[in-house]
Amino acid sequence: MSPQDSELPCYSKSFIRSRIKDEDLTSIKKKFEEKFNSYMMILNVDAPNTTTYTSKCIQEIIGFIEQIIKMDFAYKYNSCIYFDVLKFVGQYPLSQSWLDGLAAVSAAREGTETLVTPISTTTKKSQWDFILW
Repeated sequence: MSPQDSELPCYSKSFIRSRIKDEDLTSIKKKFEEKFNSYMMILNVDAPNTTTYTSKCIQEIIGFIEQIIKMDFAYKYNSCIYFDVLKFVGQYPLSQSWLDGLAAVSAAREGTETLVTPISTTTKKSQWDFILW
């Protein structure tokens, strides 16, 4: 299994291009970057010295995810590759404090509104797992 084998039409350039009418990808990217930077300025976060674009690092990202898969910290479900958080925590106990922090945030959120709808755990091994690709 590799990220390249994964079938994710929703992330393909051809899918995106097929839905773009009057703007090219460069101008869309520039708008999002400007919006992001304006939010960071409001939060008093210094502007970056360099901006790295994911589209320029795809091969490195794929290589990194393949290493995670070889280490058996990732699994495939519904054409997505997930990071297996509990397996990682089980092998690297120091990361338990990170998981404890997530649990504390989750407990604090209970009963409050959230802007993000949690993904059903029926699609993941654990509620903590997240999509790599």
